[in-house]
Amino acid sequence: MVHISLDELLLASEKYGEYHLSIYGIIAGIGFHDRILAYSAS
Repeated sequence: MVHISLDELLLASEKYGEYHLSIYGIIAGIGFHDRILAYSAS
C-alpha cells in the first residue's frame, strides 16, 4: 500500500515538475517518523 501511495505521489509531482520536492518530503517524513519512534521508546 505504501508503494502505491509513493508511486502516485511521484507521478503527480512529475506532472507538475516538482518531483525533487516530493522526494525530499518523503525522506524528511521517514526521518521524522524514525525520531518520534526513537523518543517514544526511551
